[in-house]
Amino acid sequence: MGITPYRSTRVSGSYSFSDNRFRSADEQLQGESLRDNSIPGLPDHRFSIRLEASMYGFRPALQAERVSSYYVNSLNTVKNDAYTVADLRISHTGISGKGFTILPFFQVSNLADVRYNSSVIINAANNRYFEPAAGRTFQAGFNIIWAGD
Repeated sequence: MGITPYRSTRVSGSYSFSDNRFRSADEQLQGESLRDNSIPGLPDHRFSIRLEASMYGFRPALQAERVSSYYVNSLNTVKNDAYTVADLRISHTGISGKGFTILPFFQVSNLADVRYNSSVIINAANNRYFEPAAGRTFQAGFNIIWAGD
C-alpha cells in the first residue's frame, strides 16, 4: 500500500501476520508431538515502511523493517530475536549525455548498526541456527541507461 501526501513524496508500507503451526497430532520429533508448535523460521509479524522524496534532482529514501521473534527449531525451544533495521538511499534522477543517462546512488544499509540474524538454518545440527547480518555497510555506484543512437 502506498500514499502520496505531497506531490514529491511517497509513503509505502506492508504488514503481514501469519499463524503457522503444526496441526496434526501425528507429527513428532524425538518422541515429542509437534501439534500446535509454531513452524520454525516464520515470524508471526513483519512490517515495513518506506518514505521516498524527490527534490532538486535527488531521490532520498528511508526504509525500515520490523520482524518479530520466531522459533528456529520444530520443538520450539530456541528463538531468533526480533529486530528492526533501517536503510537510507540517496540517488540522482540522472545525468544525461548523448544516448545515455547515468544514475548515481549512495546507500547506507543497517543505518543504526543493529546486531541481528538475517537468516537462520531450521533445525540445524549442533545448534548452529543463526547467520548474523552484516553491520552498517556503505555502497555507492551508478546505473547506466543506454538509449543508443
